[in-house]
Amino acid sequence: FVGLFGEIETATIKNIHMTVSEEGKGQIICNFKTGSEGLKAGVGGLIGLSYMNQNTVENCTVSGYTVSFELSSANNNKQFWGVAMGGLVGFNMSDITNCSAENDVVLKVTAGFQTVQPVFMGGLAGSSFFGTLSGSYAGGTINISNSGNYNLGDKVAIGGVCPGYFYTWFKSKESDEAELTGDFFTNS
Repeated sequence: FVGLFGEIETATIKNIHMTVSEEGKGQIICNFKTGSEGLKAGVGGLIGLSYMNQNTVENCTVSGYTVSFELSSANNNKQFWGVAMGGLVGFNMSDITNCSAENDVVLKVTAGFQTVQPVFMGGLAGSSFFGTLSGSYAGGTINISNSGNYNLGDKVAIGGVCPGYFYTWFKSKESDEAELTGDFFTNS
């Protein structure tokens, strides 16, 4: 798991502001070349894996970075169990409040692969389990570089905020009602 914090559990992360001082120089990279089966990876600007829904992430920003994951030839046709990439958090099980991410999220594919779940790519979080996302936003771009011209079919899920959601509540600032606007899940 890759991020400023690779993995957190039972933590409170507050008031962290990461900004690249020189444009194009901030890189958060996860590159697997081991060829191992059953890979799980979380890549985020701030947190790779926020584990077990006992975490709080508040008033944090990450901007100007390229957050990337590369599937290289050593992983050719290996099976993956889950990859989540996000501008702020890769795999999320936190309550995220008043945070933002304005980054480029990039998947680089240089080998074929099999996947049990799609590769989740989101502007704020790659996937979210049992957490909440409140008063937060994402900007930047989400890109796939497929130099091998591999058929990605339904192997990648892309969303402006968070494409992989499981029991997640999106709260508006005005009330506790769930609310979501804009691009949420695209399977392409």
